[in-house]
Amino acid sequence: MAGVLVIENEQPLLRLLTWALMDAGFSVSMSRSADDAIARAQQIEPSAIVLNMAFGPEVKQSAIKRLRASYPHACLIDMLTPLDQDMPKSAADAHIGPPYAVVEIVDHVNHWTAEP
Repeated sequence: MAGVLVIENEQPLLRLLTWALMDAGFSVSMSRSADDAIARAQQIEPSAIVLNMAFGPEVKQSAIKRLRASYPHACLIDMLTPLDQDMPKSAADAHIGPPYAVVEIVDHVNHWTAEP
């Protein structure tokens, strides 16, 4: 079973994403911030990271760079905010723009964690 790390600072969205991914058969770890996720890097080994942070592009790029260093083998899926829409894409492996559909997020995780 592939592990997924969900980084989301809004509790209702964190619960929704976690439930949907667990329902799809994933083992899910939750984090409310990139700093918390990086601090726990020794404890969890996700195959995918779903990142939803409503910060400016510089803060998000810095977080993605640090997450990549902590989890080099994990696929990173960036959930774009409306503020990100006109900005250059982050260094994530995949980008999902609003409006979000939970099914689309689960499909992306399935795609990026599928065995070859």
